[in-house]
Amino acid sequence: MADDRRLQRLTRELFFVAATLGTGESLPSWVVDRITSLFDEVDVSAGQTIFSAGDPAEFIYFMADGRIRLTRDGAAPWIYEGRWAIGMFEVVLDRPRARTATALSDFRLMRVRGDAWLDILEDSFLLGRAALERSSATVVAMAEQLAAQGLAFEPMVASLMPLPRGKLNLIERLAVLYELVFLRGSGIQTLAELAAVAEEITVEAGARVAEAGARKDRTFVVLSGEIEASRAELAVPRTFGPGAVVLGPASFGEGSIPWGAHATTATRMLVLRHDDWFDLLEEHFDLLRSALGALAMHRDRMLERMANQAGGLTLR
Repeated sequence: MADDRRLQRLTRELFFVAATLGTGESLPSWVVDRITSLFDEVDVSAGQTIFSAGDPAEFIYFMADGRIRLTRDGAAPWIYEGRWAIGMFEVVLDRPRARTATALSDFRLMRVRGDAWLDILEDSFLLGRAALERSSATVVAMAEQLAAQGLAFEPMVASLMPLPRGKLNLIERLAVLYELVFLRGSGIQTLAELAAVAEEITVEAGARVAEAGARKDRTFVVLSGEIEASRAELAVPRTFGPGAVVLGPASFGEGSIPWGAHATTATRMLVLRHDDWFDLLEEHFDLLRSALGALAMHRDRMLERMANQAGGLTLR
């Protein structure tokens, strides 16, 4: 009996690591142990409905192989093949299922309750930060794929209140941050702490605000003016006006960025230092969940566009 339990635990750990593309290898053992102890194994057959559009988002599903089709009325289908986590974004956003998931082959799923997954994300900042990095990388890759096809992706832009001419005070900076999509689910106290460390700057036309290959250390929010970003491999530059986060999801996370950016006019911005941002992310789960939710919305908008353009989309 003990050998059976050890084998089951090992199988679930290997499944989790495979389904999350190896991320589990860098997580503390207690996180992997806790997640896999909550796994419920489900064998599905081709043609079986896993969940339906409109259902509450109760579970996140991990697959290491197999095929799933997600459909909704009036939209092109999405097909997932291989290693994926299905339904995570609807759990983060606390929304009903937008699509119906149907198995296209016989395979085994592992599922975990959404509320339990959120509890683990809150308890393990390393897991939450890894989820943010992966989500950001996925959205950025999709945006670049659209750009390579000559399809400009319009970022979600906040509607800003009329701004005073002088530098913004704390309350005014808070009001700006409150409107940003990636912060919209955060509490006022959290945003007040972020507003307290945000810096306001103004740059002249032609000023560089990001160099391709430089380390990410700041995120810029445009208050007035315009920033243009370009990349050598892509023919379509991107512009960011009032209410936009410069480089959008590509500004999240660590490492370097292949985009360069400069002001096309005199431009006024709020600057968020990443050290401050990550300190607050670790302290306030609502800030992390809000960022993950915004990335989820970005991702779904791009998937819809890509699928509709091609009459369907297969993700491998």
